[in-house]
Amino acid sequence: MPWSRDPQQISNEAPYPFAVSEGQVLYHAPNNVCNAMLALSWMKRRFSIIILPLLALHLGIHGERDFQLRKGSWAWVFTALQNIAFSNKIFSCNLPHKVQNELERWPLKSLLERHKWLTSQSEIDWKETYRRLLPIAKNYDLAPDESNYRFTTSSYRGVLGLGKSFETSSGMLYRARKYCNKHAVAAGYDETDMYPMKLIYWWAHHLCSRVQDLKKAPNLKSATSEEIAFTILGRFGLPIDHGIAMIFGLTATGGVQAFNPIDGFDIDQCTVTVETATTNTATGNFPATSWDGVRQALSRVPLSHPCGCIHPDTGGNLWVRQRAR
Repeated sequence: MPWSRDPQQISNEAPYPFAVSEGQVLYHAPNNVCNAMLALSWMKRRFSIIILPLLALHLGIHGERDFQLRKGSWAWVFTALQNIAFSNKIFSCNLPHKVQNELERWPLKSLLERHKWLTSQSEIDWKETYRRLLPIAKNYDLAPDESNYRFTTSSYRGVLGLGKSFETSSGMLYRARKYCNKHAVAAGYDETDMYPMKLIYWWAHHLCSRVQDLKKAPNLKSATSEEIAFTILGRFGLPIDHGIAMIFGLTATGGVQAFNPIDGFDIDQCTVTVETATTNTATGNFPATSWDGVRQALSRVPLSHPCGCIHPDTGGNLWVRQRAR
């Protein structure tokens, strides 16, 4: 591993959220520090150390030709990743290191109030939003039943679950403007008329175009809807330069009500894509030519290691508490 600024640079990493050293609970304790590849260290972030072998297993599944075997293996990995996320919440592993032992949380309402461009969800007609999403899918040759199967879900009240998408899009725009795209914002390249609702429409364009491309792929022309739905989840190593301005391709200015969801974006001008947080952090601002090396290094992470070993039950079932009757 090189010492220069490179994805394979040596980094001092603490594999566990905390350790006991000389009677104290510490993060960077002498018995909790090791050398690791920089990209893998960034990828792990504050998750459990076994996040790396789980992601390595996920990459390895792509080579399996039998879809049913891929599906079962992917389901096990996704369940395991969910359980690790639950554990991180319980043990406060995602907090900054200096407040690792504090249990305070930002209430969701307080967090959302920080987003000055938010519209109240109570003012949104979700049925009308859904009605405006359907023509986008049709524009990519997707029938309503097909787009519903892939992109929508019902909440426990029987209403289309778009509210969570609104919260997610609000948070994404906030983080993009404050962190990921801050230099473009400072230079005046921010699309100031990009609002959370418009981002939901952009998601529809992005996902529908992905499905359309997959259906045209030679190896997926006879694939079922379920196979395409699983395939769209697996992607690492995107041809998007992290060092350029984030542009959604917005062509129309003004508010959401007068916005045309179909013609409001020029996707050819878009420099934004959807990727996992692990992909985003691992690739950083390194050149795209180095990403394949990151993927290969991740794929070589062993399932059993002195720092962590995956239990067979990790992805068996979701670790949820049974409700009292």
